[in-house]
Amino acid sequence: HQELGYRNIWRIQMKEAKEVFNVLSSELSIRILRLVVGRGEPVCVCEFATALERPSYEISKSLKQLRKISFLCSKRRGKYNYYSVQKINDAAKAVVFDVVAKLKDEIFKEDLNRFVKEVCSVKKR
Repeated sequence: HQELGYRNIWRIQMKEAKEVFNVLSSELSIRILRLVVGRGEPVCVCEFATALERPSYEISKSLKQLRKISFLCSKRRGKYNYYSVQKINDAAKAVVFDVVAKLKDEIFKEDLNRFVKEVCSVKKR
């Protein structure tokens, strides 16, 4: 584990750690993170809403929290914001992204299938 810098994970401040764990305690936040990590490309709020079958305001709230803890970043394209994984600059985030990428729960497969079926088919039109 030393080659990935896992020893340095515990150097973060308690306040920061509590905030990160609080955000990651939300199933919706984990599903959003899993979709972004799994897609490997920026995703729009409306695309998240379709894939996760949740209202846009819930998605926006979770996205705001994930941005606040520097897990996601956003870029405006026209009238939409697209979200992608924030560049990993510390070992703690690297561990979280690695764990999220390996989650195999059925709900993640369903989210990705809805994304591909609904969102990607609309983009092709």
